[in-house]
Amino acid sequence: MSGKRAPLLPQQGPAYMNAKFMPLGHSYNTIGAPPDRMFNNRLAFALGGAPIYQLGIGGATLVLGEQTAGKKSGGWVTLAQNMLRVTNPALSAPSIAPQPFVAAVTTGLNDVSQIAAMTGSPTTGNQKTAIDCYIDVQRAMLAYMSSGVFLEAETAFSPSAILTTFTNAAGSAGTNGGSWTAPTGTTGNSGAGWRQTSATGDKCIHGPTTIGSTAERGNVRYVDMFFLCSGFGATVPGSVITFTDENGTQIYPEGYPNGTPFDTSTVRPQYATIGFTTPYWKVARFKVAAGAGRQVIASAGVGGMTVDCITYEADFPPPILWHNIARTPGIAGDAPKLAVILALNAKTQLICDEFKTPFIRHLDLDACLKYGDPGNVYGMWNTGVDVTHPGEPGQRAIAGMDYDSLATMPLLPTQSVTLGGGLDPAMLPAADLVALTNITLSGASAADGVTPQTGQIVLCTAQTNQAQNGPWVVDTGFNWVRPLSFVTGQNGAGKVMMVRAGGNTVVGGTLYGVVSSTAVIIDTTNHTWTQLAIPPASFAAEQQKHSLYRFSHNSGNPLATVANVNTITQLISIATPAALAGDELVFHFSGDHLNTSGGNVTFTLNLQVGGTNMFNNLATAAQGSGAARGKWVMECRCKVEAIGGSPVIIFSGFLHVFATNNAANWGTPGTFSGMVRAAVDLTAASTLVINVTPSVQNTLVDWRLLEYAQDRIRP
Repeated sequence: MSGKRAPLLPQQGPAYMNAKFMPLGHSYNTIGAPPDRMFNNRLAFALGGAPIYQLGIGGATLVLGEQTAGKKSGGWVTLAQNMLRVTNPALSAPSIAPQPFVAAVTTGLNDVSQIAAMTGSPTTGNQKTAIDCYIDVQRAMLAYMSSGVFLEAETAFSPSAILTTFTNAAGSAGTNGGSWTAPTGTTGNSGAGWRQTSATGDKCIHGPTTIGSTAERGNVRYVDMFFLCSGFGATVPGSVITFTDENGTQIYPEGYPNGTPFDTSTVRPQYATIGFTTPYWKVARFKVAAGAGRQVIASAGVGGMTVDCITYEADFPPPILWHNIARTPGIAGDAPKLAVILALNAKTQLICDEFKTPFIRHLDLDACLKYGDPGNVYGMWNTGVDVTHPGEPGQRAIAGMDYDSLATMPLLPTQSVTLGGGLDPAMLPAADLVALTNITLSGASAADGVTPQTGQIVLCTAQTNQAQNGPWVVDTGFNWVRPLSFVTGQNGAGKVMMVRAGGNTVVGGTLYGVVSSTAVIIDTTNHTWTQLAIPPASFAAEQQKHSLYRFSHNSGNPLATVANVNTITQLISIATPAALAGDELVFHFSGDHLNTSGGNVTFTLNLQVGGTNMFNNLATAAQGSGAARGKWVMECRCKVEAIGGSPVIIFSGFLHVFATNNAANWGTPGTFSGMVRAAVDLTAASTLVINVTPSVQNTLVDWRLLEYAQDRIRP
């Protein structure tokens, strides 16, 4: 994850159990897997069954508005018109609460297709203009979602009502000062209308008012003015707008250094195949110090201006996960689209950083879905439909990335999370490796037989100096430092870490925690990290329903390999949790295979649960010799119908294998799917075992596991 993450409050884990989950954007919210396995449903479930407030729709573009009144486009107008909002608090209130949602924005891919077809490049011509419009809209959307007070420009505007007047150049309001008018509509704005003027010098004056203090942002509030700018075919007044405060001093919005014009006259280029003719959004964010008599005055340049609304940002914004744009297998080789994606991703990162809060995260969807990873890229996508939408493996990975990010967000002062048993777990970012013996905390010290890479997190569990136990980050100089989530001098009791990949002994998905009823002062108090059950027994019932994310991938290195044998050989043995009747266990595996022997090779697989064969002697088609590695993906589902005296499970699954010389051809050769019913008692923890038998013994033949995940879904 990226962005400015310095904690402002103690990090306390996923704190947003009662908030609605609000996904926004394009078809990644609706296409790619069965509904219950989409990332948004998985994440909502992991947040305690939070209701989904779905604002995502297929074909959505970020910068376009509504096509017809009431039709959600999945872009900025959908947010402006449909965002969850609570009743405005009084501006005199000591604090402004965040909106009651967790938001995840997944958008941009359809904008990329349109922008790449325009003239110019990401730095010139219409492409640059369109990218600048995209960034303007992103900043406005983040500001709008961060707000807790909303003042619509079209409503009654006496100073006593909304603290805003619309005047002529001299500052005279009258009935409707200057050339101001109040058009109505809902297809390209927030609320029921907006205010606009075509006269140079007309003013929008917010205040005078009393701005209260806020602890998070250094005794200031953010007051945001939202403007409409012309889109192709939609003309609204715009100009270079000048801003001053109550003293007549020129002030500059966030993101616009002194001298940078705030220009609302730029017309958004035409999106060639989409006939939307609505404006686009632009926001001027001002950091206003606490005190009485504060004003923000916007003065129109030549051409006028169009004001949509004014908002006050909350003291603590709600969690907002902004996904960057993923490069899909279908885009590989399309240089114009790839260039636009890289340009947009770099800019969206900067805008998220601009807000300087740990509650807004810019998440690397592109890396999550493994573009350019030849061992795994196809395994992430909807192989049965297309190579544009993430399939179930990709949806699972997105959910895990989002959950990891939420798990490290601070708690709000009014929130608490107590999951039972006297343990108040604080989920830290996942560890990459676990050191099971004392290691030197410097240089390229191996942990569990694996040398960490720069940026990885190593969990130390057996230091001679026990105060040194806990997570360490290996920086670019191979210095070992504490992560921001585990800071020297803080209390480490109740901290919990999941292992993402593991090493030679510890497998991905293992959970460790500091179980202590007394304070554990980091780097002072001797303490122990204990392996926990998954999920921890102390977690509340809602948390136990779904073991969401146990994803293992060691930076391209195989988790397991069967090589140079032609006898049945265990690839992996996975512990399964104790089940209840009605539980469903879901396993996903993917990897690759190699055959450069010069002849054909067949791989035979065997799957066992609790020592009982589920699928036996599953032979792939003959794989021809070739330089490239072939890929494979397998998914298995185990439905527990009964346990105890008359146990019954229904086991189903599929395996897709594709050949070394046809890496894009899913399903043939080597496909199986099937279902068996068996008497296996899963009352206690058990194992799932995968065995592989190559048809020839050769050093040039292997079958590798690169990643796996396990879900438990409890009704």
